[in-house]
Amino acid sequence: MPENKVKRIKQTINIPVRDLHPHPKNPRKNLGDLEELTDSIKKNGIMQNLTVIPGFYRANGEWFNTEAEYTVIIGHRRLEAAKLAGLTEVPCRIYENLSENDQITTMLEENMQRNDLTIMEQAQSFQLCLDLGETVDTLSEKTGFKKTTIYHRLNIAKLDQKVLKEKEEDEGFQLTLSDLIELEKIEDIKKRDKILKEARSSNDLRFRAQQAAEEEKLNKKEKQWREYLEGSLADEGEQLMKRSGRYEKIYEQDLREDKEFDPEKEVGDLITDDTYYVINYGYVTLLQEKVNEAAGDEDDDEEESEWEKERRERDAIREKYNAVRQPLKQKTRDFVKSIVEEKLKNPSKEDLIEITETLFKLFIENVDTYSLMDDVIEFMFDDVDIRDESTDEYKKAHDKIMQFPAYKTMLIDIAVEANKAEPFERWHSEYQPETGKFLQRFYYILERWDWNTTKEEMELINGTADYYKSEDEDNE
Repeated sequence: MPENKVKRIKQTINIPVRDLHPHPKNPRKNLGDLEELTDSIKKNGIMQNLTVIPGFYRANGEWFNTEAEYTVIIGHRRLEAAKLAGLTEVPCRIYENLSENDQITTMLEENMQRNDLTIMEQAQSFQLCLDLGETVDTLSEKTGFKKTTIYHRLNIAKLDQKVLKEKEEDEGFQLTLSDLIELEKIEDIKKRDKILKEARSSNDLRFRAQQAAEEEKLNKKEKQWREYLEGSLADEGEQLMKRSGRYEKIYEQDLREDKEFDPEKEVGDLITDDTYYVINYGYVTLLQEKVNEAAGDEDDDEEESEWEKERRERDAIREKYNAVRQPLKQKTRDFVKSIVEEKLKNPSKEDLIEITETLFKLFIENVDTYSLMDDVIEFMFDDVDIRDESTDEYKKAHDKIMQFPAYKTMLIDIAVEANKAEPFERWHSEYQPETGKFLQRFYYILERWDWNTTKEEMELINGTADYYKSEDEDNE
């Protein structure tokens, strides 16, 4: 391998093509279609010198230092096209004392300036430079690329390269760099790979990544609260939530809100020996037994035991339903917001015309009037207080919604109705077919943006889930 001294140009000469070796670590693995370049060389010859260094890498990776043969640094496509054109020698500019790191960064810079590298090739090249001892700072200085660009590529290099290559080569998938940047928001590398593998399209990948990143944030907050509450005098009260007649909420907080919470500051003064907590569906709730219920008669408990048994059975069934329904509502809201905010790629103009017509029909059939503006604002904006229409935030949200195109406005209205709709009849656990039909039509529209319905969600929507009772079962 060349010594790491100051590099300099030795000379420019014609070198036989048989004495030129492609660099084994050339970032560009696929030289592409050479036909046009070959025709040009046949007519005009090589117009730009190749850049080479004396010596070459043996098959086992060892460097062989010699002045008789050379390794190409810049000009791999020109060399191969020259061979196809029948040239026996090509003009070369010889560099001396170019370290292995400098060889790779030079090839990397040249190819990226020409936009010749795929996303995967860029990522692998930057990672290779790091493996050889470079840092992000030195890479930025040598290549001229921003540190953020390098960090993005390095994160791509952490992905399953086989799966990444499959998605990159799939023209129907339309993988973009911005899709992969969305994946970076997920800390767990295994989750990134899982989403990359399972995603059906660019839009599907983006939304799955956004959902997973939000889930990670929520899980962290839930863990923080659980660790604090488990260490306090509070006890977990999952079952007490269902006995709301005897227990009251003294605190409730939506952990999905985009802010950090300090459990000690939030609830430290509320916790006593009789405090219970529940953490589910992204909420943390504190409960205490009502004072006037605490001294109840034991006979009353015995008389109510059969009723409470039936209620617990209903609650258990409803809990199974809610375990799917509540996350589906949040997923729906997030997905529609992503469409409205154009975080997902829109279908073609022709498809949008068809979608707008379908939305209009669904709107007319299922929304009696436009949803209250408050409902729409609450659906779209987390930080707007809908109780006060005089605030600047409310007015800005109102004005923004009024500027939406028709398909976005109808989509929001229908999504609001969809999240209110319950195909599960709570008292008899029966499936409501008309509601289910409405939801099926709504989610079919979302599929135009690559919405993905899970098996559990589809069973909830179409009435095949095991928690639904038939009318015959209910009459037994």
